[in-house]
Amino acid sequence: MRWAAALLLAGCGSGVDGSGQLPLELTISRAHAELISAFQVAVVSNGRSLDCAAAQANCLVEQVQPPLQLLPVSDGSGQPKKAAVFPASLSSDQQDVSVRGIPVGKNYAVVVEALSKDSPPKLFGSSCSYVQEIREGTNATVVARIAPYPSGPLACDPRIER
Repeated sequence: MRWAAALLLAGCGSGVDGSGQLPLELTISRAHAELISAFQVAVVSNGRSLDCAAAQANCLVEQVQPPLQLLPVSDGSGQPKKAAVFPASLSSDQQDVSVRGIPVGKNYAVVVEALSKDSPPKLFGSSCSYVQEIREGTNATVVARIAPYPSGPLACDPRIER
């Protein structure tokens, strides 16, 4: 049985500051939900230059090098960050969070990484999606399906902001 937690990455407002908001629907196996501490969401420029299969095979923080760049996002605190991190709250079918402030533009990749409860956290699983364009205001929903790695969490520390 698959369990869907919808991460609504849509805040209030019309994006009049030249930024966009991105709804994201996250799907993960309910059997693994208790092993995840948080979800990290990063938006990468030059998205088509990022090999999503490779991005999912290792921690994103170890892969982003020019011409790729992590774009600033806000997790609701109002402070721009390189990645928004949301504690996992998977006790119900819905988890609402807000990511705002994505610069308007084209050719992005959205990477969602599930962080394990280990200390320091390990990469439990990830999802990578190409987004053709981010416009002002709320954009189309992106579906992120996260599957755990068959041999367990990867040994890398996925945290972009430590």
